[in-house]
Amino acid sequence: CAIMVTRSNAMRGRLVLHITFLLGVTAARQPLELLGPGSNPGGGAKSQVDRGVNMSESTLAVIILAAGAGTRMKSKTPKVLHNLGGLPLVGHVLRTASQLSPTHTVAVVRHERARVVEAITALSPEVIIADQDDIPGTGRAVEVGLAALPDDFDGDVVVLSGDVPLLDDQT
Repeated sequence: CAIMVTRSNAMRGRLVLHITFLLGVTAARQPLELLGPGSNPGGGAKSQVDRGVNMSESTLAVIILAAGAGTRMKSKTPKVLHNLGGLPLVGHVLRTASQLSPTHTVAVVRHERARVVEAITALSPEVIIADQDDIPGTGRAVEVGLAALPDDFDGDVVVLSGDVPLLDDQT
């Protein structure tokens, strides 16, 4: 599963996010316009569904989530650095990301930062490194990744987990 977020700065000063969950080769787009805090009356997000996403028609950025400790693996090696077929898991994800021809790729890191950054930059030196702070969670990692994009970026953002090596550019 991958997540695609469209970031638009052009809608009357409001940040508009379009969230798409990519499952297999199909996608269901769910535009969310952030209208206010939480579920307060008149606030929150409103969604609509639009089937069929063609990522090649817009500007694209990729955020790779590589900050987790991977404690369930019971290993001293960071989860994203475990090898599969001669390449670390994150290496497979970086390869998939590059096949999408993004204008920007961001890797969000935290656990064993130095080792993970060394591996990522050795494989893809153009990747922007974003450091996740002490606030845990996937949502926070995505937020940090979005903040690392240039202020004028206006397009789709695909969010990939750094430990899912079997995704390909068609997925």
